[in-house]
Amino acid sequence: MYSQRNLLRIDLSTKKVSREPVPVEICRKFLGGEGINAWLLWNHFLKVDPKIDALSPDNVLILGVGSLSGTNFGAGSKMKFTYKGPAYNLYGDATVGGGLGSQLRWAGYDHVVITGKAAQPSYIWIRDDTVEIRDARHLWGKDVFTTDALIKGKLQLPAWVFSMFNFLIGFYFFRIFILSLGEFRLGRHDSIDDMLDIWDTLVNVIT
Repeated sequence: MYSQRNLLRIDLSTKKVSREPVPVEICRKFLGGEGINAWLLWNHFLKVDPKIDALSPDNVLILGVGSLSGTNFGAGSKMKFTYKGPAYNLYGDATVGGGLGSQLRWAGYDHVVITGKAAQPSYIWIRDDTVEIRDARHLWGKDVFTTDALIKGKLQLPAWVFSMFNFLIGFYFFRIFILSLGEFRLGRHDSIDDMLDIWDTLVNVIT
């Protein structure tokens, strides 16, 4: 299903947006969001002095979805944020759950590399092939809940649409998990050969 991982590059300074595939050999060598994120960070600092201030525009913020995000193999929704951290000026990363990883993959992207510095407060809008750097000055200084409500309000969709969508996505993955668990408990996948076949299929799908 996801034989090719896709990379989205966003330069906040120039407002340039570009897309490129992640080489298959890299996908096989650095499995998952964390592995490829680390490879992307390494390549960034081959071009940029690694001793830079972590808060400078020369730093990079890399988003990477997990290998199972947005797939039918379990309820995988994890994704990684990778960067040079400002606390110790060393490698930094954070893992998050929720719907962002799946939504990003369904939009067609497995990794996002953000560089540069915006001239004004901005946020990134991604909807499939449409990627925009939007003005966020009206959101500056507001808390998370207010910001969330204002952005959703700009879409002119009622709040229940988002709540129902999140519920349906959660229910879908929960159903997949229960069905998978039931099959294992019934002994349908209890042989070593079956497990190896499942693993081979999984590796082919995610790489």
